[in-house]
Amino acid sequence: MSRQATEKGLSVIGRCVAVALALLLAACQSGADEAVSVQPRPTVTPVVVQGGDYASQEHDYGLTFPDGWQVRAEEFGLDVIGMRPAVPETRFRSNVNVVVERVPDMTLVRWTRLAAAQTETVIDGYRSVATSRSRLGGQPAWEHRFTGVQDGTPVTFLQVSTLRGGRAYVMTAVSASGEFRSSLDEFRRIIDSFAFEGPAPSS
Repeated sequence: MSRQATEKGLSVIGRCVAVALALLLAACQSGADEAVSVQPRPTVTPVVVQGGDYASQEHDYGLTFPDGWQVRAEEFGLDVIGMRPAVPETRFRSNVNVVVERVPDMTLVRWTRLAAAQTETVIDGYRSVATSRSRLGGQPAWEHRFTGVQDGTPVTFLQVSTLRGGRAYVMTAVSASGEFRSSLDEFRRIIDSFAFEGPAPSS
């Protein structure tokens, strides 16, 4: 792969990492049922629903969020984010999001390694916990579990990524580390509900 193509890949991955930081801002709350104010992409009115099925016509996939979750589409630079109902005594709001980005010609393993290397540079207290092969929407995927710190709160990420039709599909679940174990089954159900619709787009 040429250096130019690699640098282009790094730029795209950097955008995904920036989205992860926006996710942390969206997750922090102080008892209200609204996230901390973050400017959405201009000229886009976020779609807000309370749980249920979500379908992205632009990116040809769908998934299901639990009842009661606040689901917002095309906000914070994310394709979609679902947030668990706020708990007054909890500073961090568990959530699951999907990012879709165009990527240069590279393998999933290469893309995942570049993404992990950049994540380490921007997440406070970053520590990689485990990586493994997985599936997302029936496609080969890589799963990465890592931890960090947000405003003094330890947080744990579960991220599953796949490449399809020249795009990276990155699904990230995050919660306060103390709640991660009890949240894992619910996170898995959301991730397992992800399904592609129709043929892969041309690269």
